Amino acid sequence: MSLDVRADRHKQILRITHYVPEHSLYKPKHRTTGSLSRSDTLGSAEAFEAVSEDAAPTLKVEVDLAGIGISLINRKMIEVVYASLESLRFEYNNTPVSQAATLCCGSLQIDNQLHDALYPVLLQPSPVSKEVSGTAAVPPTIQASVVWLKDQGRRHTRPGVFFFLTVLIEHGVLFVKYCSILLQALTIEADEDFLFAIYDLTQVKGASWEEGVEE
Repeated sequence: MSLDVRADRHKQILRITHYVPEHSLYKPKHRTTGSLSRSDTLGSAEAFEAVSEDAAPTLKVEVDLAGIGISLINRKMIEVVYASLESLRFEYNNTPVSQAATLCCGSLQIDNQLHDALYPVLLQPSPVSKEVSGTAAVPPTIQASVVWLKDQGRRHTRPGVFFFLTVLIEHGVLFVKYCSILLQALTIEADEDFLFAIYDLTQVKGASWEEGVEE
């Protein structure tokens, strides 16, 4: 027999069906001689394990940029902030069973461009000692990866940012198979004049956050 628990809003549904090896993701577990598994302690004659199927990607998108720079200028045509990103890479894979996205940024630095700045560098990766940098490769400043499975079944439509997003849900939950976020140590230094300059940049006439504000 095959047991399957599904979530349907405030209910949980238990389905009991016949076990079909050709269509099931669970296969009999191959045990090595002399190893004691959890099934042995429970007195079960046979244990099962989830077997992932290798599926060729139907869509693969890769964006690899050597570097990108963003500059912010105030109303007096004075540059306030300059942000630079190096070795920026984005990868997206779409397969019949899952989707995966990876974002990697080798180096990130934000500079204070004001002439009288006390701290010219607002944000940068914390310096690594010579002993560590000489023995191992420097990891990227930011790295994030996520893999989520496609659970074909009931369609659920929910509003997105610019459109309505239709998600196929069978078990009633979003199954994230893998998620990882790596953020290296960062050094942040800012003075009072820079904070006031950033506040002045947000004072945009006609902006949504400025509507309905009373003095």
